[in-house]
Amino acid sequence: MLERDNNTQILPDYGMKILDHFYPEGTRQEERDYYLSSGLIPTNNLSMYIVDEPKAEWAPGVKNPFDYRWKTFGGVIEKLKTSNPELWEEAKKINEESDVSGQNFIKLLDSKKPIDPEVFSAGDRLQLRKSEIYNKVIRIIAPQLLEQGIDPLDVCI
Repeated sequence: MLERDNNTQILPDYGMKILDHFYPEGTRQEERDYYLSSGLIPTNNLSMYIVDEPKAEWAPGVKNPFDYRWKTFGGVIEKLKTSNPELWEEAKKINEESDVSGQNFIKLLDSKKPIDPEVFSAGDRLQLRKSEIYNKVIRIIAPQLLEQGIDPLDVCI
C-alpha cells in the first residue's frame, strides 16, 4: 500500500514506517516535510552495512553490530552487492566522500576560521546525493526483506 500526505510524493508503507520512526509527526517537521515532498526514504544507518569486508569486531571481544554477515538480513545485503555492483560501488563511494567531508568540516570548526557559506552548501549537496543513492538501495532491498518477513526499518536503525 502506498500513502500520500498533503500532495507529496508517494511512499510505500515501509517508507512511511521508517519516516515515522526517525521523524514522527510533530517533531522535526521540517526534515519530515522534506522527505515527504522529495519522495526519499530516510535510511540513517543503512550505509554502515555497505562495506565489502566488514570487520567482525570493533575492538577485541566487541562484536561489530554492522557486520551484516551475522544479521538475519545479511543475505539481502550480500545479494545487493552481487546483483547491483554499480550501485554498491556508488554507495561505498558516497560513504567515503561523506566521511572525508565530515572530517574536514570538524577540522575547519577546530581552526576557528570563518566558514564560507559555500562549505555548508557543498555539504548539503553531498548529503542530498547520499540520500538519493541510499533511497535507491532501500527501494531495492525492502521488497526482498519484506518477502523474508524482515522489517526494512531493521537495516536503518
